[in-house]
Amino acid sequence: MNEYTVHLGSDTLGDRRAQRIKASKSFRHPGYSTQTHVNDLMLVKLNSQARLSSMVKKVRLPSRCEPPGTTCTVSGWGTTTSPDVTFPSDLMCVDVKLISPQDCTKVYKDLLENSMLCAGIPDSKKNACNGDSGGPLVCRGTLQGLVSWGTFPCGQPNDPGVYTQVCKFTKWINDTMKKHR
Repeated sequence: MNEYTVHLGSDTLGDRRAQRIKASKSFRHPGYSTQTHVNDLMLVKLNSQARLSSMVKKVRLPSRCEPPGTTCTVSGWGTTTSPDVTFPSDLMCVDVKLISPQDCTKVYKDLLENSMLCAGIPDSKKNACNGDSGGPLVCRGTLQGLVSWGTFPCGQPNDPGVYTQVCKFTKWINDTMKKHR
């Protein structure tokens, strides 16, 4: 496993008040493909327990998939410019809408798998980008997606971001967490 440190409780890099916790193990989904990005999720076990606070909260896992048109928030530390690279010191967030599989397939053809979902804002340049991968897509307080892939350069109008659809993986997530407590 590569070494990971999780940064919690701050939306600014370098904030001394943030919790920094090293990871002891990671668990990649066994069906992950580097070619297709299918099953693109990994769980990370922390060396110590996070201190919950107003800035550090547990996210709810979905009990169902959200429908197209739902407004969600994607956040990350990825580049804010593309194809040039400019990484922010503050956590970036943008509201996007879930897009139907039919509309997303019009853009990505046969690249879209059943376990993926699309989100974006029509005619907008705001979206997830390089460096945001693995970041959360939260809808109504529930983790519905993880940033997976998209077009390059990113932020092109009418090219939605592609996410791992977390509602399709809740059993694997719960089983893996239970097995490796």
